[in-house]
Amino acid sequence: MSKKRILDRQEIEQVMNSAPTCFLAINTEKAPYIIPMNFGYTDNALYLHTGLHGKKLELLRKDNRVGFCITGDCQLVSGEKACNWTVRGQSVTGHGRATFISDDDEKQQVFDILMSHYIAGPYEYNPQSVAAALLIRIDIDEISGKSIE
Repeated sequence: MSKKRILDRQEIEQVMNSAPTCFLAINTEKAPYIIPMNFGYTDNALYLHTGLHGKKLELLRKDNRVGFCITGDCQLVSGEKACNWTVRGQSVTGHGRATFISDDDEKQQVFDILMSHYIAGPYEYNPQSVAAALLIRIDIDEISGKSIE
């Protein structure tokens, strides 16, 4: 089993573009609050969507610093002994700052980024659904990757 840091930005982005879920870590007074979220990525920013109310929004309004982990194509690998089990795959971790996007025109563009992560367009949105969503942009300050083969 070999472990290597992924230093090439294109390789990091390839992991991000193929992964289905972003685990977002938000600061709290007691401990990090970590949640899985659908996401999109472009131009050194992650994009997420949520409803207009909830715990993550309360926390982000208090402290917009976040961490994230994105894993791609991970597989459990058994070993002869318990301590020899591992996971094979790639991961990307980083941190940045969250900004809320509430402008309806900008929301349409961000929904396109989110949807294109999972399926090719064109896309059509229900105006009520767009209005009922809050979009979050994570401007990435630092990012790194790791591959275990």
